[in-house]
Amino acid sequence: MTRKNMIKKLAFQMDITATKAEEIFNQVIGIIREGIVGSDKLSVNGLGSFHKRLMENRKGYNPATKEVMEVPVYTAVTFRASKSLKESI
Repeated sequence: MTRKNMIKKLAFQMDITATKAEEIFNQVIGIIREGIVGSDKLSVNGLGSFHKRLMENRKGYNPATKEVMEVPVYTAVTFRASKSLKESI
């Protein structure tokens, strides 16, 4: 499901305009983003939890040139589905 489809579905289910639904959707995404940036973990009951994970530097290679290169340290966001979500799938 795409972002656009989620906004249309939200508008239909709440009987509001697509513009208003997009505003609500953007606010929710913003709150989730702030929660992830502000802490190491964000949990949403019934959905799952988002975690920040520090990825250590490692060796990689350029697939075009086969040149070995160093991949620098970076922070990744991971998602773990809740038990209820896993069971519904």
